[in-house]
Amino acid sequence: RRLSRLMEEGFPVAQRDPYLNFPEGSAILWPPYYTIALWMALAPFAPEDTAARRVYLEEGVASMPMLFGAATSLLALVGGWLLAGPSAGLFAGLYHAVTLGSIIYSRAGNGDHHAWVSFLNSAILLITAMGFRRGVLERCRPSAIRGAVAGAIAGVLLGSWVASFLYISLFQLALGLVLVWNAARPRKGLAAFGLTYHLSALAVMLPALLASPWKERFPWMVVNLSWFHLLHLALGALVFVPLFFLASGTRVFRLYPWIVTAILVLVALIFARLDVGPAAGIREGFAWMSAQDQFVSQVGESVPLIGALVEFPTVLFQHLGIGAALLPLGMLAAAIVAWRARDEALALWVVAVAGLTVQALAQRRFTD
Repeated sequence: RRLSRLMEEGFPVAQRDPYLNFPEGSAILWPPYYTIALWMALAPFAPEDTAARRVYLEEGVASMPMLFGAATSLLALVGGWLLAGPSAGLFAGLYHAVTLGSIIYSRAGNGDHHAWVSFLNSAILLITAMGFRRGVLERCRPSAIRGAVAGAIAGVLLGSWVASFLYISLFQLALGLVLVWNAARPRKGLAAFGLTYHLSALAVMLPALLASPWKERFPWMVVNLSWFHLLHLALGALVFVPLFFLASGTRVFRLYPWIVTAILVLVALIFARLDVGPAAGIREGFAWMSAQDQFVSQVGESVPLIGALVEFPTVLFQHLGIGAALLPLGMLAAAIVAWRARDEALALWVVAVAGLTVQALAQRRFTD
């Protein structure tokens, strides 16, 4: 419906719909970038006839996730190949392609955005991991370019589904680990990568934020685009600025990751204690994540994979495959290898998979 309105009414993408919360109408929950992506793919070939166009758009929207799902399987193949050779790549790609958690969102007839979201998230991880493996962190310019590309995709990701903020946070956590390693083994390009990643993500996400109807009523909301997301990315960029001026090998340089951690924790505690700014928005976000709020608790895809009312391990294996039984062992082995070798590329995937596993156990929508 939103895509149809875009083709009939033109830009900007509709931010309100009278049929939501009928008859009062409501602001639309989702940012506009997935609608724009569909428009770019489908609008050039849309028929002029109104009835034919409706059928074309409905079938097109319900078919695009198949392409994104297949593309994500290819990214899994390349990622596995990069980390552990062709056999691992084939296993990773095929496993994603035939697992129910992926098929649910990429099969014909499901017009949801989650296959697109998984594709973008995987692309960020793969592009960054390939750069890390090729030693871009040793040089500033390649690091800046790679960071800008990954950040632009992150901006599109956040402008497509706000809950992908969780994916971006996992990526930032992995960068934080690389920052800790950098204190002992300096990489000239890390500051450039971190800065351009966050600035690029902020710049690409900004039009969606400025168009968001939620920021007026809920300026620090987490589950819909608000000033919270701008502040989060801006702070992320600021973390890497001092690295341009600190001399490697100095005591301050070695302690810098822990200084940043202490400052961020202090700021968070102040917000939480005073109950100002992002504090309420973050609490609401946790309620959403735990499926406690009134809306999410009634959505099927928000049901957990494990819990008191879920048949274990049947439901877990249905969505993640029987390979889920080996996941803890594989994650432990990968984490040990990444830590011992200070392998930044592998560390990205370890942090992402660990975080996404927790999210998937809490809500099925993250199984893809």
